[in-house]
Amino acid sequence: MTREQLLQKIRLMLDDTNAEEQLYSDEELLNRLEDAAAAYSAYRPIKRRVTIDLIKGENPLPEDYQIWLEGLENFVIYGQTLYSDYATGVTFVYLANRMIEEIPFQDIALLMDYAFAGILENAVSAAGDISSLKLGKGLQLSFDNIAEVNKLALSKRDSFIRALTVIQGSWC
Repeated sequence: MTREQLLQKIRLMLDDTNAEEQLYSDEELLNRLEDAAAAYSAYRPIKRRVTIDLIKGENPLPEDYQIWLEGLENFVIYGQTLYSDYATGVTFVYLANRMIEEIPFQDIALLMDYAFAGILENAVSAAGDISSLKLGKGLQLSFDNIAEVNKLALSKRDSFIRALTVIQGSWC
């Protein structure tokens, strides 16, 4: 799905579709979706193959880099930096964080739930400064139901983690 489609989907989920009175900016929602994609990637990264030209000394690894799988056996890596004693080109395979658009269609609902949980958690943490806030989907945050909304957010986040850690496939 494209970012625009995901924005529309999360706005529907939040009941935030009135263009003149939106509760959340596109940037806020995209940030939540990107957080969700990063959390998803911690459990289900994607494999990438890349060729980079190294210089002698420090070389930054790709921004989406998690861990290398093959091709960097002769190099020292610390964090997101590869150290080389010589300038050369190197091709390697690594596990990477997924972009929002790379989340499989069957897992889009998980992405939405995680983003929704983040929005709820943010609203609960900001509740000390407000007396009432509409959250969408008929949810109203007030001093009376902060614990209930927080419980819903934790429930969404827990279901996200359970869904991503379930064993896929079968043993023969």
